[in-house]
Amino acid sequence: MTTEENTPRVGSQEQFGRQAHFYAESIGHSSGESIQVVKEWAGRSRYKKAADIGTGTGFTAFAVAPFTETIVAADLTPAMLRETRSIAGERGIANLGYTLAAAEELPFASGSLDLLTCRIAAHHFLNLNKAVAEWYRVLAPGAVLILADTTSPEDAPSAAWMNDVEERRDPSHILNLSPSEWLALLDANGFQATDSTLTSVPHDFDDWVRRSGTPTDVVEGLRHDLLNAPAAAVEAFEIHQEESGIIHFQWTCAVVRAIRRA
Repeated sequence: MTTEENTPRVGSQEQFGRQAHFYAESIGHSSGESIQVVKEWAGRSRYKKAADIGTGTGFTAFAVAPFTETIVAADLTPAMLRETRSIAGERGIANLGYTLAAAEELPFASGSLDLLTCRIAAHHFLNLNKAVAEWYRVLAPGAVLILADTTSPEDAPSAAWMNDVEERRDPSHILNLSPSEWLALLDANGFQATDSTLTSVPHDFDDWVRRSGTPTDVVEGLRHDLLNAPAAAVEAFEIHQEESGIIHFQWTCAVVRAIRRA
C-alpha cells in the first residue's frame, strides 16, 4: 500500500518529520525501563517474522531484532525511517526491513506476523480502535503483542490535565489511556494479556519541549502550568523544580504482553 493510498496524517508527519533528529538523540526513547521490559519479554521466544509499529527512530525494533529472523520497522514519517535506517547501519543490524505505513492500515497479510511491538507511539494514533484491530488481523493465532505506551492516571481530573499539557506541547498527541483502559481495549479486540507492569519515564521540562519543537509562547504557558499544577497532578507526576530552575516530572508507561486469541 503506497503512502498516497493512505489517509493523510499531516499533523504527525509534519511534527515528527521536523523533529526526527531530536528523537534519534532522545534517552527516553533509546533506553529506559520500558524498553528493557519489552526486550526481556520478547526474549522468551524466537520469531520468524515481526514488526514494530510506530517505530520512530527504531530503538524498539533494534531491541527485539536479535530474537527474530526478520523484523519490519513501520512508521508514518519518512524522516523517522531515514533515521532508523542510519542508526541500524551504524549498529550493524542486518535483519531489519522498513515500510512507510499508518498504524491503522498495515501493509501485512492477515495472520502473517509472529510478534508485533509498539512502544511510546500509540497515543499519537488517530484511530486507536482501528489500530488495535489491525494488530489482531496481522498477527497469527497465538502470536505475541508487546505494547508499551505512556498512560494517564486512573482518576479523571489528573488524566485530563496530562492529556491537555501533552496536546499543547505536541499537537499530534491524541490520547493517553489509563492502564485499565488499555487492558479493556486489548481484551475487547481479541487479546489475552499474560503480563503487565508499570514503568517510569522521567522528563526534564526543557528537553521535553525542545524535542517536540513547541513554540515559545506555548512553552511558557506549559512552564506556568507545571509550576502551578493541582496537588493531585504534582503527586501523580512527581513535579518538582530544582534550585537551578530545571523542572522535573515523570509519566507512567504501561507495558503489556498479550497473546492473540484464535
